[in-house]
Amino acid sequence: MQAAISPRLGSRPSIREEASPMEQLKIGETVVRRGSTSARRGTIVRVTDGGFLVTVKWPSWLGLDAYESTHPPNDLVRLMA
Repeated sequence: MQAAISPRLGSRPSIREEASPMEQLKIGETVVRRGSTSARRGTIVRVTDGGFLVTVKWPSWLGLDAYESTHPPNDLVRLMA
């Protein structure tokens, strides 16, 4: 017989949802960098066909300009609204 798996004590639901390798991130979703110490949020603007690379648009602090960077999906954490 297999023992039932119980949730960890003290675990709480998170507002962040990690993308699994099988689940693609979608254009328009809000993400943060995994392990980032800043609270900067970005918006996905491009996803490659296979979902291997994701381009994120990060707003500047002044809101005048923004920059884009490309990451593997495992480097990003989706924020739940």
